[in-house]
Amino acid sequence: HLLDLLQSPAAPKDKSLVESAILKAFREIPSNQARAKPLLKALENADDSSKPQLINLLGNTGTKEALKVVRQSLTSANATIQNAAVHTLARWPNAEPAEDLLTLARITDTESHRVVALRGYVTMARSLDDPTAAFGKAMAIAKRPDDQKLVLSGVGQARSVAALGLAASYLNHSDLAEEAALACIKISRHLRREAPDKVRTVLSKIASSVSDEAIQKSAKEALARLDG
Repeated sequence: HLLDLLQSPAAPKDKSLVESAILKAFREIPSNQARAKPLLKALENADDSSKPQLINLLGNTGTKEALKVVRQSLTSANATIQNAAVHTLARWPNAEPAEDLLTLARITDTESHRVVALRGYVTMARSLDDPTAAFGKAMAIAKRPDDQKLVLSGVGQARSVAALGLAASYLNHSDLAEEAALACIKISRHLRREAPDKVRTVLSKIASSVSDEAIQKSAKEALARLDG
């Protein structure tokens, strides 16, 4: 049984091989519940050395029961288990743990966990009911320029006037102007008919103020399409 091998491998290095084999077997099991059930059962008696792999595997099920266990593992005193829980939440197959990730990104003292949580939240934000509001929350806790650029790259996937306004509000930030401009240009492609005046104003600002020549060119080309 693969789960038995995972918990009692011939050698520690074999765990990753067994985990890969289980993932391959999952392809033959279409039901998420059927995938999750033996993993949850195995976790009841698993030792700490096996729990990280089991938690990783739960991320391929997406069930509510699995999510409950992964959430609980965030508070584990074992750093490896906690790390597995953070990474598993960040790549969860639906957006249900989005708020968990936002909270984690805000309160964690572990830098790597903050980055992983924020990245996962940005990915999920695109599918939430109000993506722009979600991205706004992310920007509010993104303190480093790299984090803010990550969020702006997500904003660029949105297609609303509000998202365009959010991205445009960072055009005056020297560290973020280029990423904000790229986001604005991406969003504007979807708003040419819905909000042409707003799009024209933002693109004109980018064309005249952003120093990067390639971005300027993209903005001017977008303007030409708008006026064409």
